[in-house]
Amino acid sequence: MAKEDITCRLMAAALDLAAEALFEDVSLRAVCDRAGVPLADCAAAGMTPDRLLYRLDAELDRQMLEAAAAIDLGQPPRDRLFEIIIARFDALEARRASWTSILMAERGRPREQARRIARRARTAGWVLVAAGIASTGASGAVRVAGLTRILRLCEACWLQDGPELSATMACLDRELAAGGRILARMAAMRRRFDGSGDDVPPATATHSTDDGSSMVH
Repeated sequence: MAKEDITCRLMAAALDLAAEALFEDVSLRAVCDRAGVPLADCAAAGMTPDRLLYRLDAELDRQMLEAAAAIDLGQPPRDRLFEIIIARFDALEARRASWTSILMAERGRPREQARRIARRARTAGWVLVAAGIASTGASGAVRVAGLTRILRLCEACWLQDGPELSATMACLDRELAAGGRILARMAAMRRRFDGSGDDVPPATATHSTDDGSSMVH
């Protein structure tokens, strides 16, 4: 059995089991049994509980980026970010029971939460790339950190939201606006102290150029 086939079968089984029980009670052995994958093949494919969660998150990112392929880069950066991130929540909503179980399983478990933050940082980087916004360098690191926080806040909101995602969208819009104000203040401080800050335009800007110089403004 090919490694990628094993991975796909395990991912599908994990989502099915998560919809039926608390994910924290779902063992890798149970996932293998549901997928019809021998433990030896699972080990040979390098699959562990942490790796399984990584691949499940990566699949959400893939669906998000697939939807983002049609995004209009002529839109203001904040609108681009909003569209891309909401596409990820649409993917979450398609398997709400499964993802609710998975996300709830990480609550109160610092080790799992730390790994989830790392996965969200990876997602944040992809969001910026898809939006045509720089994700490297010092300014890029700030943007990634800010979007990582926004993703986590919106996830917490999504867990309490309905299928129309109205609360999630309101949270995302509010946090992106706040992030833009923070970046604008940082840019102003840099210009004030060293005459730089050109890589983060003022909050009054309505769009960015193709160099991706802004996060949300």
